[in-house]
Amino acid sequence: MVPGLLNNIIGILKATNLVSAIGVTEIMVAALVPCQDTYSYLEGYLAAALMYWIIGIVIENIGHVIEKKTTSYIKRLV
Repeated sequence: MVPGLLNNIIGILKATNLVSAIGVTEIMVAALVPCQDTYSYLEGYLAAALMYWIIGIVIENIGHVIEKKTTSYIKRLV
């Protein structure tokens, strides 16, 4: 159940706002505004991708911790 839940959370992260504070548009605008002066958009897109990658890794690591704890709890019950 936990891996499926994590996939849904990461999908929601990509599709909607992150904690209703940082959304896709905010990250993309923050990454691309400095690029408008120099017309070097590749760096801006890479910065935005890196942000989402880091956020995804953090969510994945939290999920692994939850999965370990639930697995050890279930083993103790059985």
